Amino acid sequence: MDKNYYLLSSFDDTEDWECDFKFIEDKDYEGLIKYRKKCLKRYPNDSDTKWRLGEALVLNQEYEKALDYFKTIYKEEYDNINIQYSILDCIYALGKEDDDFEWIEKPEIVTKKEAVEKCYEYLKNKRKRHSIDELYISLMIDGYLPFKEKELEDLLKEDKRFTIEEGKPIYEETVKVVKNNAS
Repeated sequence: MDKNYYLLSSFDDTEDWECDFKFIEDKDYEGLIKYRKKCLKRYPNDSDTKWRLGEALVLNQEYEKALDYFKTIYKEEYDNINIQYSILDCIYALGKEDDDFEWIEKPEIVTKKEAVEKCYEYLKNKRKRHSIDELYISLMIDGYLPFKEKELEDLLKEDKRFTIEEGKPIYEETVKVVKNNAS
């Protein structure tokens, strides 16, 4: 029996987020997949419910299966950013490139080089330091980020235009532009 069977059996007694939270907190992605399949049977036409099942497959690292699943719903909802980004998660996890997928509407993807330049443009006239997390989150507005906060931190450390306050957890590290720096 699933360790989270009570969540599956008491479907009507909980809110969706409660079940999701419990499965994700326990890293019980197989249970999450079962739960989200049950949700999809209940709401077969709901866009978010469709996407959430695929997301569960990604969390369970079933990238090929997730990609095949997303291909079918992408045709109907090619402009759904959640589906687009989950497809990119699968593609990159499988070691493929974004051009390996037949896009109807290709999402914006922020390259590492673009990210560093955007950070520089954002920070160059600022007096206060800004956290790596804040910069990373602000980049999300521009498109899909095929890198994590730690990679952004490493990129900014390599670039002499930035100074990083180190020695803290990444979510507390702050960055600013070195003044009078020739680009």
